[in-house]
Amino acid sequence: MRPRVWFAALALALGLAGCRFPAEDSSTPTFTPAPITVTVSIPSSTPTLVPTRTPRPPTVYAAAREFPVNCRFGPGTIYAVVDNLAPFQTAQVAGKDFTGSWWYLHNPNFPGELCWVAASATDLDGETESLPVVDPPYVTVSKLEVRAEPPRITVGCEAFPQYVLIIGEITTEGPALVDWRWETNAGEVTHEEPRVFTEAATQTVQKSLVIYGPNNYWAQLHILTPNDMVVQVQFVANCIP
Repeated sequence: MRPRVWFAALALALGLAGCRFPAEDSSTPTFTPAPITVTVSIPSSTPTLVPTRTPRPPTVYAAAREFPVNCRFGPGTIYAVVDNLAPFQTAQVAGKDFTGSWWYLHNPNFPGELCWVAASATDLDGETESLPVVDPPYVTVSKLEVRAEPPRITVGCEAFPQYVLIIGEITTEGPALVDWRWETNAGEVTHEEPRVFTEAATQTVQKSLVIYGPNNYWAQLHILTPNDMVVQVQFVANCIP
């Protein structure tokens, strides 16, 4: 019986070997991701601006000749003399007037201040074509003085009224039109005719005041244009019974 069992098992094994069974798919499915498109915005390169240097005015020097040279408030003999260059003294030129006949200088005698000299009275060292053109200065009343004559009155009480003369001196450093008026402690305001200054000068103005009794008085000269300026003077009237 045993040989028959062995042969039966062998036959069964051979029969199974001859049968075809579907093969098992052992391959692992692969996942292919969809392509991702990334848009990157790259800013266009902006060229770096290289700063350009502003051309500096040329360095120019003016020298007085063998005589002193007036240095004035403005470009012309109608302006006041504010200083002078000594013979052969030099100064750096900061500019010129529109005619090119006056130089605007750094005053070597007073650092930080400037004044004008005539080109015809100086010798130059340097090129002047590129010098800036400087406008004439704005002229104002530069000095104002007021006094009373007499500054004190002492009279008998029956001697009033008395008179006091108020004198003012107006100074400009160049041509100007000066508008002005008198003002007093009594509230009197007297607007006078404008004064024309064709050049740097001092002009005198006067006003006579009537004093009716003993008191302390004042009067003032008020400049309205080209600039505002006020100077006051005080005076006294006494009486002896």
